[in-house]
Amino acid sequence: MKNLYFLFATVILFSFSKEINAQCTGCTTTSNAANGNFTVASGDKLCLTRNGGFSGSITLTGNAQLCVSSNTTVTSGATLTVNGNGNSIENFGTWNEDLNLGGGNSFTNNGAFSVGSMTIGNSSSFTSTTDVTVTGSVNNQNGGSITVNGTFSAQSYSGDNNSTLTVTGDLNITSNITNNGNINVSGSASVANVNNNGNGSIIFGPGTTITGTVLNSGDMQFNGNATIGGSFTNNGGSELIVNDGVVSVGGAFNNNGDITALGSCGRINIAGSSVNNGGGDVGMDGSNVDICDQSSSNGGDFDANNGNTGPNVTNCTCNPTILPITLSEFSININQENIIQIEWQTIWELNNDYFEIERSFTGEDFATIGKIQSQKDTKKNYQTRFYSFQDPLENIDNNLVISTIYYRLKQTDTNGDFTYSPVKHLNISPDFFQNKNIEWSFKANKWIIQTLEPVNVKIYTTTGKLIGKYKLLPNKNTINVSRFAKGIYILKIEQTKTGKHSTLKVVR
Repeated sequence: MKNLYFLFATVILFSFSKEINAQCTGCTTTSNAANGNFTVASGDKLCLTRNGGFSGSITLTGNAQLCVSSNTTVTSGATLTVNGNGNSIENFGTWNEDLNLGGGNSFTNNGAFSVGSMTIGNSSSFTSTTDVTVTGSVNNQNGGSITVNGTFSAQSYSGDNNSTLTVTGDLNITSNITNNGNINVSGSASVANVNNNGNGSIIFGPGTTITGTVLNSGDMQFNGNATIGGSFTNNGGSELIVNDGVVSVGGAFNNNGDITALGSCGRINIAGSSVNNGGGDVGMDGSNVDICDQSSSNGGDFDANNGNTGPNVTNCTCNPTILPITLSEFSININQENIIQIEWQTIWELNNDYFEIERSFTGEDFATIGKIQSQKDTKKNYQTRFYSFQDPLENIDNNLVISTIYYRLKQTDTNGDFTYSPVKHLNISPDFFQNKNIEWSFKANKWIIQTLEPVNVKIYTTTGKLIGKYKLLPNKNTINVSRFAKGIYILKIEQTKTGKHSTLKVVR
């Protein structure tokens, strides 16, 4: 009977282990060691499957492969040496070691990625399906490629010639961007200063905030509203494109290049002095560029206009068909009282009626949780306005286990037109479900369950369809849920010793 029980337990453990490590296949060497020195030869593949941290040393010699399973953490104490080219790394777990990826190699991230620094060598590529956090600098060298399907955060970013940075979510750079390559941001962007050199091309999505200065010597495009806290210099030979948006400049605006507009019009609000020098062509392609110098005595035109202006250039009369505000700040934080503080700031409002605050647990289906009226002052469109709203955690269903809450603003005009701000999110670690024998960590692509006793877990959709069934032994277990669609799921947990049942609603 004991042998039968041992065999049964072994089968369960093997089945579960097979599931959590199924991402790493075709392994030449498999290791669950906490450390050690590994050299991976050409054509070989090392798979790390440790249920915990790895702090050893790994050397890839060229055309070698490394795979990190979902239950493994490559700690900041580990050492990775990438020699030659043709090496590939795939991470399904947690990667915390600084990344220095030499030329001609690739890194694919499907797990958690948070490092101190990142260097992508010549013609190397880094691709992530999840958010990426770099507390220090990012150096994207000649021909390097970084693609992040999520939020990309770093202290500073430097892109060499022919480099590419593509971010489908938000971009957060606390210091400076220095760019000689290509940058394309689909979401909102928050940057301190931007220096776009002659070979550089930058496309910003809606809701861009640059707190310092902008020096553009290449091509720069704003798709929607943008706020620049300091001065903006558009050098000779460069091009500035405003696509259905308002670019608000808090300092001086000095133009020596070309300015064009896409969509209904592109407007530049200027708070400081403004000059259009002889080499600058504004709207000469016939597009509807609007120059609105707040301090100008020339009816909103440049203080000094020595350049060329096209036939459709206007002054303070064009309002793009977008949000009639300039949103300079939008932040989500949680305080010690477990209250989520939502704050935003505008520096330009025109015919704004009110804001609605919307919340989502999936990032897709939003519900209104509050309404704030506009601080109307029709005589002063260009001024700073501060707004705030509180969302206590106690308002959230205690049976709903979440790791991320999403918020956005719905702005409604006086004529009933409305549009949305960029989506912001807050990562939290709520204690909605507490059991001294079970601990939970729910992330986007994996649910981690630490249990001191055997439990049975069944996963249902909200319509009652059973889509997952697991027998978990006392251990730190990981369930890969990347195949599940985003939404709310029902977990039914049975403690096999006591028969006690618990039910949770979990957001994927």
